[in-house]
Amino acid sequence: MLLFFLLLLILVPLIELALLIRLAQATDLATTIWVVILTGVLGVALARRQGLDVWRRVQAGLRDGTPPTREIVDGFLILLAGGLLLLPGLLTDAVGLLLLIPPARAVVRGWMSRRLVPPGVRQAASFTTFQVPPPFHRPPTSDIEAEYTVERGEPPRPSEERLPSPPH
Repeated sequence: MLLFFLLLLILVPLIELALLIRLAQATDLATTIWVVILTGVLGVALARRQGLDVWRRVQAGLRDGTPPTREIVDGFLILLAGGLLLLPGLLTDAVGLLLLIPPARAVVRGWMSRRLVPPGVRQAASFTTFQVPPPFHRPPTSDIEAEYTVERGEPPRPSEERLPSPPH
């Protein structure tokens, strides 16, 4: 696995560089720079929008008492897509934009499920929720009327203050 990531770390920048050089030769340098900038900006805007949609679905699932497993994986894939779109290059932009397409995400989600869950293991989840009213929706309080008097004098000394004895 370490060898795979090391190869990925070496090969992806080389492929990106080759693709950028080919695009610059086919068009010009300014067009290549604009393509990289625009795909990054538009992709990150799309990732942000889809990330907020997934966040709303997670909240709705929690409110309804259903486990938001699919939404959490979608959120991870959208975060990965946003990261790939921030990297300069055509290959990472293409993979990032692909991850922003919901049917493509579903394919990747299924692949991840088959790859990460060992054979013979059945996925089961138990999920319970409870409602806690937010602090700004407190019930109104009622007024309590009381009378008090201020007695002037010496405050009690520490030795005179006693705690009530515990019940036996």
